[in-house]
Amino acid sequence: MSLYIFPLVFSLVLSVAGLGIFTSLEKYFSFFKRTRQELGRESSDISRWGGWVVVVVFIATLFFDPSLQITKDIWGLIFGCLGMLLLGILDDVKPVGWKTQLFTQTMIVLVVIFVFGISILNIPNPFGDRIIFWGAWGVFFGSMLAGVWFLLLMNALNWSDGVDGVAPGIVVIVALAFFMLSLRTEVFQPPVAIISLAFLGSYLGLFFFNMYPAKIFTGTAGVFVAGFAIAYLSIFAGAKIATAFLVLGLPVLDALWVVWKRNQAGVSWVSPDKRHLHHILLARGWSERSVSFFILGFVSICALSTFLSDTVGKVITIVMLVLSFFLFMNSRNRS
Repeated sequence: MSLYIFPLVFSLVLSVAGLGIFTSLEKYFSFFKRTRQELGRESSDISRWGGWVVVVVFIATLFFDPSLQITKDIWGLIFGCLGMLLLGILDDVKPVGWKTQLFTQTMIVLVVIFVFGISILNIPNPFGDRIIFWGAWGVFFGSMLAGVWFLLLMNALNWSDGVDGVAPGIVVIVALAFFMLSLRTEVFQPPVAIISLAFLGSYLGLFFFNMYPAKIFTGTAGVFVAGFAIAYLSIFAGAKIATAFLVLGLPVLDALWVVWKRNQAGVSWVSPDKRHLHHILLARGWSERSVSFFILGFVSICALSTFLSDTVGKVITIVMLVLSFFLFMNSRNRS
């Protein structure tokens, strides 16, 4: 286990120290600040640049870890994270239009897929062996599926960042789940375990600063990189797509629900509104802290279920989650 102490401790200490220094100094630099009202929240101005600090820490940990060999696969992760970091920083400085965001995300993801070879080659089959994508068309389909997966997770996590503590908290839970899964005897992937712990430690430091009332926000850079890294690890770790979808089921379903309802209303799917789950709970009188604890608690239960069920159990759990979510949201709409 000593192999895994360095990435966790190094990233956590560096993250807390970096964010502590940044929050102490940023009051002198109004350039870094965006009002909470701009982000759909109340209260005074606050920096939304926490994400770029933890992303730098995460990537630095990968380079400095003496036990991690930087292979082509890991270079793909680093390249994608740096690309999403740059896009996020541009949006944090001055909001970037959603079409430009989506186009840039797509270009970065396509480079990762076709240059670094990160693609979905198979998916779980609850009724037997895994479904493997054969031949040229199979590779093409797996590549396109991977692209959709990347874009879905990045934007779903971005939309979940509407309540203090939620986005970095979800990242910490997912990273912990990937770490524990990577140590299973039938899997045993030390590189994935090291990367997961570097990821966990970096965002755990941010979680301490982002809990209600937040001293610093994750920002677009932080959530884009987090969503990209989770999607990447779920593929890199042996197509853990079902596991990642189960853990991230709530924010993913929330994003899909909002897009569907906006489409029904005949408005742009990126139009700001109060249709997200956290908006509904806040409107019903829940405190922001209670909403944060509820979402993170639910995500934690979903993560725990990944260790207690096989492929069939995960599929059943996902189906139950989907049905429960849409029934709940529909009932809220009627009331």
